[in-house]
Amino acid sequence: MKTDDQIRHFKPRIQADLNWLVTSPDLLSVPVASKKVPLPLINGSDLVTQNQSLDVTGLESAPHQLGRYFEQLWFNLVRQQPDIEVLYENLQLQDGNLSIGEFDAILRQPVNQRIIHCELAVKFYLNLGGGDHLSHWFGPNLNDRLDLKYQRLISHQLVLSQHLCGTNNIKYGSLLIDTIGLFSKGRLYYPYEQYIEGIFHHPPEINTNHLKGFWVSEEEFYQIDKQHINVQWYVLPKSHWLADVSEEDLDDLVQHQLPLKHDYIQVACFSENKEISRGFIVSKEWISKALSL
Repeated sequence: MKTDDQIRHFKPRIQADLNWLVTSPDLLSVPVASKKVPLPLINGSDLVTQNQSLDVTGLESAPHQLGRYFEQLWFNLVRQQPDIEVLYENLQLQDGNLSIGEFDAILRQPVNQRIIHCELAVKFYLNLGGGDHLSHWFGPNLNDRLDLKYQRLISHQLVLSQHLCGTNNIKYGSLLIDTIGLFSKGRLYYPYEQYIEGIFHHPPEINTNHLKGFWVSEEEFYQIDKQHINVQWYVLPKSHWLADVSEEDLDDLVQHQLPLKHDYIQVACFSENKEISRGFIVSKEWISKALSL
């Protein structure tokens, strides 16, 4: 548990991340996903709007639990909406003793009593391949590939409410889901040359206006670093993977050091007191592992 001084220290970062959730573009295309699910699908971004004075009580930066931190931020925003009621958070769906899955969020709009099952996702993928197919995109730890994640989202997570238990045996009572919501954020990372040239081939399942970054091998980065003498490169821990880095964050960050101590690091390029780009530096071993999957 963080002390009060630590909470005050992280508060600007948490505020920036809350703003990022509201203002950053979707990662996945809701119109495309809506064609693949049986119930009406709405954009989860439409459920949250910015507030001039967001309450960050109970929120903590969580560098090793980015997904959970992302959910906490979203629930914080939703609970401040006057026209939405949170019924359940991370609700387990059981069929007897068998676990079927988990609803990220079940909400109610009091004005029309509409029940919404909303799924949340924050993801980061690097491109190895043409980029046009979901299978060309890999999570940095290589335990996650976009085609597998998307298939599970469409065929399992978004249709949990269609399971018999989803409409008749939800824990704590019976609910009929009227609408599904999808709230997805994140960033795709393109090979450095493509990123510089503005060549962004991506699958149709991805929102065209998604956030973009680059990835580069350790050897290539040595040359890039030499060419950019008026910038600083800072290593980004997971607690800084959402909103852009600001001057207030620099005391918490270290400048990059090569050779790599791990298979990958994420870095932000900082110039004239602001972040201008970000990307991953990866090892030869990382590339070999990704290409073998």
